[in-house]
Amino acid sequence: MMRTRSMAAGLFAMAAAAAFPVMPAVAADRIVSSYEVEIAGVTVLNIKLDANVDDHSYDATLQAKTKGMASLFTNMELKARSGGKVGMQGLMPGSFSLKRKSGDRTREVDLSWDNKGVANVDDTFKPDGLKRLNSALATGSIDPLTVLLSISLAGDRHPCNGTYRTYDGRDLYDMTFNPKGGVSDVSTSDAKQECNIAATSVAGKDFEKALPGKADPSNYRAVFQSYDAAGGQLKLHVPVRVTGKIEGQNFKARIKSLSVNGQKIIN
Repeated sequence: MMRTRSMAAGLFAMAAAAAFPVMPAVAADRIVSSYEVEIAGVTVLNIKLDANVDDHSYDATLQAKTKGMASLFTNMELKARSGGKVGMQGLMPGSFSLKRKSGDRTREVDLSWDNKGVANVDDTFKPDGLKRLNSALATGSIDPLTVLLSISLAGDRHPCNGTYRTYDGRDLYDMTFNPKGGVSDVSTSDAKQECNIAATSVAGKDFEKALPGKADPSNYRAVFQSYDAAGGQLKLHVPVRVTGKIEGQNFKARIKSLSVNGQKIIN
């Protein structure tokens, strides 16, 4: 049976599939998308993303809930929210909150970033783990929702190139992704690029639980598609399909809907 923590970890790995620190060329836009996650051909999770971005700030919310037969085994609800500033270096997180309910258990996280891009850490880590986490965070990090929004607003820059550090208050991952089958031209509308993604645990709870030398990366594959929106004033790179394994089980996430400022792009 799939553990709820693994579902959440896989969900955030999907969200953190790519990132570019660029400044979105938008005035004020609302982007809403929804996804379905399938395991063995059965839909087990629904996801909704809702983001507002202007020239100075951004705010993004993710909601996820188990669906159908999955709810008989594990009833999970998750809500995450991120907000920050928009500047010359792109999206800069200021806060990230997460609330996950699984059965009778509830876990909440509240993070903040200082003006140097360093996130705060709670005191639930053991001394060695805390030292390792603080050291890894000193180089800077970004929360999963800011990552996803950054790549969506990357403009003409390519979505499949680089390694980016992602922190959700529990685990710190390096997300490394490369283009599959060579680099495609993403400057045109409807362009597609397939990416190979590796999520490697650097510090945090999952890292401390792993046996020495056994913090193996989780591997995923994503397809990003480019869309022109807002009358051609906004270019989006949207993950339309993500596949991989969670707890040894193959999953497939696919986009169901996408709208910008109320205009439907995918439905």
